[in-house]
Amino acid sequence: MNYWYEKDFREAVRDRAERLGRWDTVSALTSVNAVRALQEWEGYTPCFGRPVPLKACGDDNRKCALFECFWKETCDSYRTSAVLPLDAVLQDRSHNELESLRGKLLEFNSAKASLSSGAVGLSISSLQHLSSATRKMLLSTPRTVVGEAGSGGQSALKPYVLTHKTQMSHMYKDYNIYHYFDLIWTRDLTELSRWLEDAHQFMTSGNLAYYPLIVSDRHQTRSGLSPDPSYKPITYSVWVLPEELPVKSFDAPHYGVPDGEIMLTSADCAPLLNIDLPVLEGVSFDLLFRLMTDFPDELGSLRDFLHSEIDQMRSLAVGSPTFGQDCDRIARHIREQIRRVDSKYKSNRLKAAFALTGGAVATFTLALYCIVQRTPNALTFLGPGGIAYTISAAYADYLVKRLELKNDPVYFLWLLGQSRRRV
Repeated sequence: MNYWYEKDFREAVRDRAERLGRWDTVSALTSVNAVRALQEWEGYTPCFGRPVPLKACGDDNRKCALFECFWKETCDSYRTSAVLPLDAVLQDRSHNELESLRGKLLEFNSAKASLSSGAVGLSISSLQHLSSATRKMLLSTPRTVVGEAGSGGQSALKPYVLTHKTQMSHMYKDYNIYHYFDLIWTRDLTELSRWLEDAHQFMTSGNLAYYPLIVSDRHQTRSGLSPDPSYKPITYSVWVLPEELPVKSFDAPHYGVPDGEIMLTSADCAPLLNIDLPVLEGVSFDLLFRLMTDFPDELGSLRDFLHSEIDQMRSLAVGSPTFGQDCDRIARHIREQIRRVDSKYKSNRLKAAFALTGGAVATFTLALYCIVQRTPNALTFLGPGGIAYTISAAYADYLVKRLELKNDPVYFLWLLGQSRRRV
């Protein structure tokens, strides 16, 4: 049996453009926009990948009836497939920008095993909260890994084609065609790509990472006699998607969650500690990175200290007869450090820097909850003074699913309150 790889869609676009002598003109465009430019150059309507076909088929109005069009099959798949390629959504980006995004996501995916080491996981269920929650974490902990909640189901996550290759095999007159692909699942591809671009300096420095939900698979789309020898570009087929994602979310002993994204209404869920922390508002991620680089003592001293002290609390949560007293002692240390940091924020040098950038210092309340996991369905909250509160099985099941808890005996939940301007 012989195997060979067919051209992917980008290569098919380039092949067509070179035949027309237009590759230099369209090479910087995404594949969608490049095809439209080629269509216009050839005197056709630039309709590739539009939501409505130029001439609808009678049996399926999502498909185009112009069978002579070179791009018809792939164009139809942009309207009918359950999954779409990146450029179908991010049509305002250049080809190089999409390749950069693809490379970042694949790089994070290859580093999944080590991402959570020594980090606080930020579990997000709405990407509208992503930027504000990230700013709070950057000043509060040395390393944050962001992941989207919901890897156990598809209700809010959408799949997109990250990579796609086609392989053909033949034995005698029979051919089989296989698609090899990586799919990424996210709530909002546009918002995710914007955040990855905006916060890239913190990712390069190692303070921030993203845990992508990526599935790799192979799917056979056609078998039978030799295909039509006239070359056509590959298509994005309608894949059968799994009911549940066969990927696991990150596992971190500390989970950050924005206020409003988790239900903590039970009277037994008392925070172990409430502390008011600073956050910089009104500055871009680039400016925030520059300020934290220029003022490491004022803006960076709290995060190492705070994470270390909270992790010490976590290590004492099981088996310590003096857990309540230990937490009180650590809480006093944290508040003393926050007072020192607060005085640094009021220094003339830092005030002048904030004035130049247009930034402002706000505060938010960090509520720390200690969750002890006796068994997967039996959770206990350790409240002030180390008093244990066992919650109901139904509520424990909700928290295990929402936070995607694994096998650690103790988790600390960092609940990020709303920002409020200082008076």
